Amino acid sequence: MVLTVSGKQRTTGINKARHGAAERHFLREAVLVFLGGLAGAALRVVLANFLNFSDFGFYNWNWTYLFINVIGSFALGFLAALFRVRFPSMRNRWYVFLAEGAVGSFTVFDLVFSQISLIALQPEVWILILYVGVNFAACIGCSALGVWWGSGKRPAKKQRKSPRHSPLPARRKQGAAAARHGY
Repeated sequence: MVLTVSGKQRTTGINKARHGAAERHFLREAVLVFLGGLAGAALRVVLANFLNFSDFGFYNWNWTYLFINVIGSFALGFLAALFRVRFPSMRNRWYVFLAEGAVGSFTVFDLVFSQISLIALQPEVWILILYVGVNFAACIGCSALGVWWGSGKRPAKKQRKSPRHSPLPARRKQGAAAARHGY
């Protein structure tokens, strides 16, 4: 509603019920992402302090962040396949909370790129290429593994091609001599 100069109320023509539902949906998803983000960030801090792999350094690599990103990539691929492929009728709220909120804040790809910029200052270019390759290959591979595992699709077993297991109709009975010789 809009007040006019004369003080009378006039409607604006916007469907309030529809507009209000869209706003509530947006706010609900924003709150779910926020709460999931709190949980994911807290889990990342606890895990980073518990698993401190910085002592195993290779040209100042931080293995803790690689490990966290690999776990997060697998979890994101698994959740995406689980909610989108295997159980598409499940509520979208769980996907927003878990995948976009918790796993999104659990992974630390921004720290990987700051690590890349620090490694780029070193004179050896091959170390930078190796670091980027290891990070992206491990994360993409684990994400693909999570999608495969979450979708529940397994490769089909190969069928035997022997005549006994053939889907063709059964042969007619033959005499005893023909059966002994395999005719």
